[in-house]
Amino acid sequence: MKGLRIYLFAFLACVALDEATAQQDTATVQPSFNALNYSLQKRYHPGDKVQFERKKGTLNLFVSAFAGFDKLLSREETDFAVGSFFGASVGKNVSRVSTFRGSLFGGSYTRNFNHARLTRWGAELDYMFNVSTFIAGYNPGRMFEVSTVSGLGYQLAFLEKQSAHVGEFHLGLQFRLHTSPSFDFYLEPRAMIQTDGMSRMIQHNWHKYDLSFGATAGLTYRFQAAPLTSRMKMLDGDGLADNTFVSFASGMQMQLSKMTSDIGTLKSAGPAFSLSLGKWLTPAFGIRLSGFSSADTWHEQKKGSYLLKNDGAKGACYEMATYTGGRLEGMFKLLYFFNGRQTDAPFDINLLAGGEFGHMRKENDDTPVKCGYTGFTGGAQFKFQLTDYLAFFVEPHTSLISYSLNQTSESGKNYREKYSDYLFNLNIGLEIRRSSAVHIAERSLNRELFQPSYFVSVGAGGCLPLQLRRYTMQRKIDYIASASVGRHLTPLSSFRVAGDYSRFSVSTLSGDVDYGLVSVGADYLFNLSNCMAGYVPERKFDCYLLAGLVGAVRTKPEVVSEDLSGEWGKSRFVVGGDLGLLCSYRLNQSFGVYLEPKVRFYGSKLLPHENLSGSDAMMSVQVGAFYHF
Repeated sequence: MKGLRIYLFAFLACVALDEATAQQDTATVQPSFNALNYSLQKRYHPGDKVQFERKKGTLNLFVSAFAGFDKLLSREETDFAVGSFFGASVGKNVSRVSTFRGSLFGGSYTRNFNHARLTRWGAELDYMFNVSTFIAGYNPGRMFEVSTVSGLGYQLAFLEKQSAHVGEFHLGLQFRLHTSPSFDFYLEPRAMIQTDGMSRMIQHNWHKYDLSFGATAGLTYRFQAAPLTSRMKMLDGDGLADNTFVSFASGMQMQLSKMTSDIGTLKSAGPAFSLSLGKWLTPAFGIRLSGFSSADTWHEQKKGSYLLKNDGAKGACYEMATYTGGRLEGMFKLLYFFNGRQTDAPFDINLLAGGEFGHMRKENDDTPVKCGYTGFTGGAQFKFQLTDYLAFFVEPHTSLISYSLNQTSESGKNYREKYSDYLFNLNIGLEIRRSSAVHIAERSLNRELFQPSYFVSVGAGGCLPLQLRRYTMQRKIDYIASASVGRHLTPLSSFRVAGDYSRFSVSTLSGDVDYGLVSVGADYLFNLSNCMAGYVPERKFDCYLLAGLVGAVRTKPEVVSEDLSGEWGKSRFVVGGDLGLLCSYRLNQSFGVYLEPKVRFYGSKLLPHENLSGSDAMMSVQVGAFYHF
């Protein structure tokens, strides 16, 4: 009983103490919470990595080169294929988040209705707001940034002897990859609203405006270098020419479209050439710009068609397509993350993806297709390093391009039908990589050892005319023999005068017609090896890029067929140009051997055009020997 009284007394004491404390807190603490103090807080701004400097001159100034595509939305007869453009720009960062940029560009559209070409030249002024800096603070060395783009533009357009003035307003986003202290690579999708100048040249446009969308890819050079703050390993050298390469590839192109099913994929193969210039921006990523020319056989015209009315003619004719243009591709070094991050591994696999733009000439019944096109391209490059600057590669490559043809229905109404070409290329080639700035500087002292010298050479090989319509499936490769004399003027420049004799065969309804061709020309040779790796007197292998002019006399054919009337049965003088590569290997101080693939473009009077639409170009490959003194 006594214990119960003790517990009850303790409980009442605690209650009394708690009540006294509560009264004291009520008397001394005054609540003052005001929600409005928390409703208009300022956003937290992260600190800048470095302080933005506003100075005159080239500080915060940059220049860019770009290329891209855009699509003008169709309205009835105003139906254009995807267009391409290229240009250059200059800009300046005026604050930590604001940039102004001015651009000049040129491009074209191809009208689907009649394949007429619309040419345009223009200028733009853009304001760019750096979203990444606004959110995360100013850091010019940040590897990836996003900016909004808005601006005004003007275009002067020409179509079939008409001209028009076009104003535009555009909005977009720029995704920028800061790949080295002085270089950025960017991708910029955007949408545009334009005045109706382009469409008004074709038809009345009651909307009074046109809409278009597209994308641009480009390379930017900063006059003020900004070292990367990323932990990723970067390449040595920050000059414009550092980590660049030049490559030349040749092989065959096959048509994978449905129309080739009667021929077979392998039988559709034709020649392909490309010349590329690229730059590695990081150890694993680079860009490559390529110019190319290729051809394939895409269609077999059956006997009984309008082309083969003569019962004595062969059972079919074979129609070809040629493609000439450029490619802008990104390159990803697949094995970099699996071989210990080596930048000069003896074997590499590079994945390629990008865009393609060009001009297509395609034989199609009695209406050849001649139009510009754009498409997507990609492939893989298997590269084997031969020396510190020279590599050999095998490159399977594919392209998807689209175009449209005018058709006539049974009721006589015209309509357009769209097609796609799936092209596959298998090429082999050589790549010459630029040596480091240290090696170039060391080898520049060797220029004092260079002595100008003369050289003579003889060679022989095979040649083939590029013909858009043939009446035999098998192409006939004829021979070519040449001799030249020239002089090495500097470590980079050489000049030669060359003469050659070749035979070529043209396929006609009555059979093959053989011509002879006597040519004399002058070529300039640019030493790519010395340019990219520096002059080394002891070097045995050299690679030259050659270009020149040529005059030729096409001899009278041995047998004149009935379908070669008039000038095609006579001799004729033609003028053309050479473009190719010369790879030489020196056996000793005076003698050496060489390999020379080359394309020779002529005027419009080399091949007969009355019964077939030929492309006036001749491809050849020669091997030979040279002696210099």
